[in-house]
Amino acid sequence: MSKTFEIIVPCYNASKTLGRTIDSMLSQTYTNWRLWCVNDGSTDNSYEIAKGYADKDSRVLLFSGPNQGVSAAQNYARSKILEVGAEDSIVTYCGADDWYFPEHLEIYADEFEKNLDIDFLYSDVNWFFPNGSKAWPIGYSEGRPTVAYHDILDVSRLSYENPIFTPTAAHKLKCFSVGEFDSRLNSIEDWDFFCRVAKAGYKMVHIKKVLTSVTVRGFNDMTGLAGKRTEEQFKLFQQKRRMEDQQGL
Repeated sequence: MSKTFEIIVPCYNASKTLGRTIDSMLSQTYTNWRLWCVNDGSTDNSYEIAKGYADKDSRVLLFSGPNQGVSAAQNYARSKILEVGAEDSIVTYCGADDWYFPEHLEIYADEFEKNLDIDFLYSDVNWFFPNGSKAWPIGYSEGRPTVAYHDILDVSRLSYENPIFTPTAAHKLKCFSVGEFDSRLNSIEDWDFFCRVAKAGYKMVHIKKVLTSVTVRGFNDMTGLAGKRTEEQFKLFQQKRRMEDQQGL
Protein backbone atom coordinates (compact mmCIF):
# COMPACT_ATOMS: atom_id res chain seq x y z
CA MET A 1 0.00 0.00 0.00
CA SER A 2 2.76 2.41 -0.95
CA LYS A 3 0.85 4.73 -3.30
CA THR A 4 -0.84 7.73 -1.75
CA PHE A 5 -4.02 8.98 -3.41
CA GLU A 6 -4.36 12.76 -3.34
CA ILE A 7 -8.11 13.43 -3.65
CA ILE A 8 -9.09 16.95 -4.71
CA VAL A 9 -12.59 18.03 -3.61
CA PRO A 10 -13.55 21.60 -4.60
CA CYS A 11 -16.52 22.78 -2.58
CA TYR A 12 -19.04 25.57 -3.02
CA ASN A 13 -22.35 25.66 -1.09
CA ALA A 14 -22.48 21.86 -0.85
CA SER A 15 -23.78 21.51 2.69
CA LYS A 16 -26.48 19.03 1.58
CA THR A 17 -24.07 16.59 -0.05
CA LEU A 18 -20.52 17.20 1.23
CA GLY A 19 -20.90 14.83 4.19
CA ARG A 20 -21.85 11.98 1.85
CA THR A 21 -18.83 12.72 -0.32
CA ILE A 22 -16.35 12.69 2.56
CA ASP A 23 -18.01 9.65 4.14
CA SER A 24 -17.36 7.77 0.90
CA MET A 25 -13.63 8.49 1.33
CA LEU A 26 -13.69 7.33 4.93
CA SER A 27 -15.35 4.11 3.76
CA GLN A 28 -12.58 3.25 1.27
CA THR A 29 -11.04 -0.21 1.61
CA TYR A 30 -7.76 1.39 0.54
CA THR A 31 -6.80 3.76 3.33
CA ASN A 32 -3.63 5.49 2.13
CA TRP A 33 -5.12 8.76 0.91
CA ARG A 34 -5.34 12.47 1.65
CA LEU A 35 -8.38 14.57 0.89
CA TRP A 36 -7.70 18.15 -0.19
CA CYS A 37 -10.98 19.96 0.42
CA VAL A 38 -10.91 23.50 -0.98
CA ASN A 39 -13.83 25.63 0.18
CA ASP A 40 -14.39 28.14 -2.60
CA GLY A 41 -16.12 30.94 -0.72
CA SER A 42 -19.22 29.00 0.32
CA THR A 43 -22.00 31.05 1.88
CA ASP A 44 -23.62 28.08 3.60
CA ASN A 45 -22.06 25.89 6.32
CA SER A 46 -19.95 23.76 3.97
CA TYR A 47 -16.77 24.94 5.70
CA GLU A 48 -18.05 23.93 9.13
CA ILE A 49 -19.06 20.49 7.84
CA ALA A 50 -15.63 19.91 6.31
CA LYS A 51 -13.88 21.22 9.43
CA GLY A 52 -15.77 18.69 11.53
CA TYR A 53 -14.20 15.91 9.47
CA ALA A 54 -10.75 17.54 9.39
CA ASP A 55 -10.74 17.86 13.17
CA LYS A 56 -11.35 14.12 13.52
CA ASP A 57 -9.17 12.71 10.71
CA SER A 58 -5.73 14.07 9.81
CA ARG A 59 -6.12 12.78 6.24
CA VAL A 60 -8.79 15.44 5.59
CA LEU A 61 -7.04 18.72 4.80
CA LEU A 62 -9.20 21.83 4.62
CA PHE A 63 -8.45 25.11 2.88
CA SER A 64 -10.72 28.10 2.35
CA GLY A 65 -10.66 31.28 0.30
CA PRO A 66 -12.84 33.68 -1.68
CA ASN A 67 -15.04 32.39 -4.48
CA GLN A 68 -12.90 32.10 -7.62
CA GLY A 69 -14.35 29.06 -9.38
CA VAL A 70 -13.60 25.38 -9.76
CA SER A 71 -10.34 25.82 -11.70
CA ALA A 72 -8.84 28.09 -9.06
CA ALA A 73 -9.85 25.65 -6.32
CA GLN A 74 -8.29 22.72 -8.16
CA ASN A 75 -5.16 24.70 -8.98
CA TYR A 76 -4.72 25.60 -5.32
CA ALA A 77 -4.89 21.93 -4.36
CA ARG A 78 -2.54 21.11 -7.24
CA SER A 79 0.07 23.53 -5.91
CA LYS A 80 -0.13 22.03 -2.43
CA ILE A 81 0.12 18.47 -3.74
CA LEU A 82 3.16 19.34 -5.82
CA GLU A 83 4.79 20.65 -2.64
CA VAL A 84 4.29 17.49 -0.60
CA GLY A 85 3.39 14.69 -3.02
CA ALA A 86 5.71 11.74 -3.52
CA GLU A 87 6.82 10.53 -6.94
CA ASP A 88 4.35 7.63 -6.78
CA SER A 89 1.40 9.76 -5.63
CA ILE A 90 -1.84 9.35 -7.58
CA VAL A 91 -4.07 12.40 -8.03
CA THR A 92 -7.81 11.94 -8.24
CA TYR A 93 -10.90 14.10 -7.95
CA CYS A 94 -14.41 14.09 -6.55
CA GLY A 95 -17.13 16.71 -6.73
CA ALA A 96 -18.71 17.76 -3.44
CA ASP A 97 -21.97 16.18 -4.65
CA ASP A 98 -20.41 12.96 -6.02
CA TRP A 99 -19.23 9.87 -4.17
CA TYR A 100 -16.97 6.83 -4.52
CA PHE A 101 -17.83 3.17 -4.11
CA PRO A 102 -15.86 1.60 -1.19
CA GLU A 103 -13.57 -0.36 -3.54
CA HIS A 104 -12.85 2.62 -5.81
CA LEU A 105 -9.30 3.46 -4.69
CA GLU A 106 -8.29 -0.16 -4.11
CA ILE A 107 -9.14 -1.14 -7.68
CA TYR A 108 -7.30 1.88 -9.07
CA ALA A 109 -4.26 1.10 -6.91
CA ASP A 110 -4.25 -2.50 -8.17
CA GLU A 111 -4.45 -1.35 -11.81
CA PHE A 112 -1.57 1.08 -11.41
CA GLU A 113 0.47 -1.60 -9.64
CA LYS A 114 -0.19 -4.28 -12.27
CA ASN A 115 0.43 -1.98 -15.24
CA LEU A 116 3.35 0.29 -14.47
CA ASP A 117 3.20 2.00 -17.87
CA ILE A 118 -0.30 3.40 -17.23
CA ASP A 119 -0.32 7.11 -16.39
CA PHE A 120 -4.05 7.88 -16.28
CA LEU A 121 -7.09 5.77 -15.43
CA TYR A 122 -10.82 6.43 -15.64
CA SER A 123 -13.86 4.22 -15.06
CA ASP A 124 -17.66 4.17 -15.43
CA VAL A 125 -20.25 5.95 -13.32
CA ASN A 126 -23.76 5.80 -11.98
CA TRP A 127 -25.54 9.01 -12.92
CA PHE A 128 -28.03 10.80 -10.66
CA PHE A 129 -29.99 14.02 -10.89
CA PRO A 130 -29.76 16.47 -7.92
CA ASN A 131 -33.15 15.27 -6.63
CA GLY A 132 -31.71 11.78 -6.21
CA SER A 133 -33.49 10.16 -9.14
CA LYS A 134 -31.46 7.90 -11.41
CA ALA A 135 -30.52 9.28 -14.78
CA TRP A 136 -30.88 7.18 -17.88
CA PRO A 137 -28.26 4.43 -18.32
CA ILE A 138 -26.16 4.33 -21.49
CA GLY A 139 -24.53 0.97 -20.87
CA TYR A 140 -23.98 -1.79 -18.35
CA SER A 141 -20.93 -2.93 -16.39
CA GLU A 142 -21.08 -6.07 -14.26
CA GLY A 143 -24.86 -5.82 -14.14
CA ARG A 144 -24.87 -2.21 -12.95
CA PRO A 145 -26.34 0.49 -15.18
CA THR A 146 -23.64 2.93 -16.13
CA VAL A 147 -22.81 5.90 -18.29
CA ALA A 148 -19.95 4.80 -20.55
CA TYR A 149 -19.53 6.04 -24.09
CA HIS A 150 -17.08 3.40 -25.28
CA ASP A 151 -14.76 0.78 -23.86
CA ILE A 152 -11.51 2.07 -25.35
CA LEU A 153 -10.41 5.69 -25.21
CA ASP A 154 -9.89 7.07 -28.70
CA VAL A 155 -7.50 9.95 -28.08
CA SER A 156 -8.12 11.32 -31.58
CA ARG A 157 -11.77 11.93 -30.63
CA LEU A 158 -11.12 13.46 -27.23
CA SER A 159 -11.27 17.01 -28.61
CA TYR A 160 -14.87 16.39 -29.71
CA GLU A 161 -16.19 13.88 -27.20
CA ASN A 162 -15.31 13.54 -23.53
CA PRO A 163 -16.09 10.11 -22.03
CA ILE A 164 -14.20 10.87 -18.80
CA PHE A 165 -16.26 11.96 -15.80
CA THR A 166 -13.93 13.92 -13.53
CA PRO A 167 -14.56 11.86 -10.35
CA THR A 168 -13.38 8.78 -12.25
CA ALA A 169 -10.09 10.36 -13.34
CA ALA A 170 -6.90 9.30 -11.54
CA HIS A 171 -3.41 10.06 -12.76
CA LYS A 172 0.21 9.98 -11.75
CA LEU A 173 1.69 13.15 -10.33
CA LYS A 174 3.79 13.66 -13.47
CA CYS A 175 0.64 14.39 -15.53
CA PHE A 176 0.57 17.79 -13.83
CA SER A 177 3.45 18.65 -16.16
CA VAL A 178 0.82 19.80 -18.68
CA GLY A 179 0.08 22.80 -16.47
CA GLU A 180 -2.79 24.21 -14.45
CA PHE A 181 -6.52 24.00 -15.05
CA ASP A 182 -7.62 26.86 -17.33
CA SER A 183 -9.69 29.28 -15.24
CA ARG A 184 -11.37 30.62 -18.39
CA LEU A 185 -13.10 27.27 -18.90
CA ASN A 186 -15.38 27.35 -15.90
CA SER A 187 -17.21 24.08 -16.57
CA ILE A 188 -15.03 22.23 -19.09
CA GLU A 189 -11.64 22.84 -17.47
CA ASP A 190 -11.42 19.12 -16.75
CA TRP A 191 -12.00 18.21 -20.41
CA ASP A 192 -9.32 20.68 -21.45
CA PHE A 193 -6.91 19.15 -18.92
CA PHE A 194 -7.62 15.62 -20.17
CA CYS A 195 -6.92 16.72 -23.76
CA ARG A 196 -3.57 18.18 -22.75
CA VAL A 197 -2.66 15.00 -20.88
CA ALA A 198 -3.48 12.97 -23.99
CA LYS A 199 -1.56 15.36 -26.27
CA ALA A 200 1.47 15.00 -24.01
CA GLY A 201 1.51 11.27 -24.75
CA TYR A 202 0.58 9.95 -21.33
CA LYS A 203 -1.04 6.53 -21.45
CA MET A 204 -4.76 6.73 -20.59
CA VAL A 205 -6.72 3.55 -19.87
CA HIS A 206 -10.41 2.84 -19.21
CA ILE A 207 -11.50 0.53 -16.38
CA LYS A 208 -14.80 -1.06 -17.37
CA LYS A 209 -16.31 -0.94 -13.88
CA VAL A 210 -18.81 1.30 -12.12
CA LEU A 211 -16.87 2.76 -9.20
CA THR A 212 -18.37 6.22 -8.80
CA SER A 213 -21.73 7.96 -8.54
CA VAL A 214 -22.02 11.38 -10.16
CA THR A 215 -24.60 14.14 -9.83
CA VAL A 216 -25.46 15.72 -13.18
CA ARG A 217 -27.03 19.12 -13.67
CA GLY A 218 -28.62 20.97 -16.55
CA PHE A 219 -26.62 23.68 -18.29
CA ASN A 220 -28.79 26.34 -16.67
CA ASP A 221 -28.32 24.98 -13.14
CA MET A 222 -25.94 27.41 -11.44
CA THR A 223 -26.08 25.82 -7.96
CA GLY A 224 -22.94 23.75 -8.45
CA LEU A 225 -19.36 24.98 -8.37
CA ALA A 226 -18.76 24.67 -12.10
CA GLY A 227 -21.70 26.81 -13.12
CA LYS A 228 -22.98 27.18 -16.64
CA ARG A 229 -21.13 25.97 -19.71
CA THR A 230 -21.18 28.81 -22.19
CA GLU A 231 -20.82 28.91 -25.92
CA GLU A 232 -17.84 31.25 -25.47
CA GLN A 233 -16.06 28.70 -23.29
CA PHE A 234 -16.55 25.95 -25.84
CA LYS A 235 -15.28 28.16 -28.64
CA LEU A 236 -12.15 28.89 -26.59
CA PHE A 237 -11.76 25.17 -25.89
CA GLN A 238 -11.86 24.35 -29.61
CA GLN A 239 -9.52 27.24 -30.41
CA LYS A 240 -6.96 25.80 -28.00
CA ARG A 241 -7.22 22.40 -29.69
CA ARG A 242 -6.65 23.94 -33.13
CA MET A 243 -3.61 25.80 -31.87
CA GLU A 244 -2.20 22.60 -30.43
CA ASP A 245 -2.68 20.85 -33.75
CA GLN A 246 -0.97 23.67 -35.62
CA GLN A 247 1.96 23.60 -33.21
CA GLY A 248 2.20 19.84 -33.50
CA LEU A 249 1.45 19.27 -29.83
